[in-house]
Amino acid sequence: MRAIAGEQQIALATEIAGDITAAGTALGGLLLVFVGFITTSFESYGAEAKSAVIGTYRWRGWLAVVGFIFALSSAAFAIAGKWSESSCLVGVSAALLGISFVIVVVVAFVTMSSIR
Repeated sequence: MRAIAGEQQIALATEIAGDITAAGTALGGLLLVFVGFITTSFESYGAEAKSAVIGTYRWRGWLAVVGFIFALSSAAFAIAGKWSESSCLVGVSAALLGISFVIVVVVAFVTMSSIR
């Protein structure tokens, strides 16, 4: 297997930058909807019950917001990498997208584990 170097590496990186941008924005949108769901669910509790569940909802909400920030940062780095033809920036965007995917899995498991 030959190593990819120079212009081929930059061309490959800028080629997948569009895919990373699409995935990052889609994942960010999914997480934003989840934050809205968390907020709506929390607001459905009465005043007394809110104090008992605020910790759980706050934890899930902030975890989703962090994932949202990573997803949109991924898209921004991918756009910057494509624009400047920088395989390094595209690599950073792929790493940020991967972190965001991990956060989504954690949020899903945290949410499902709280259902009893």
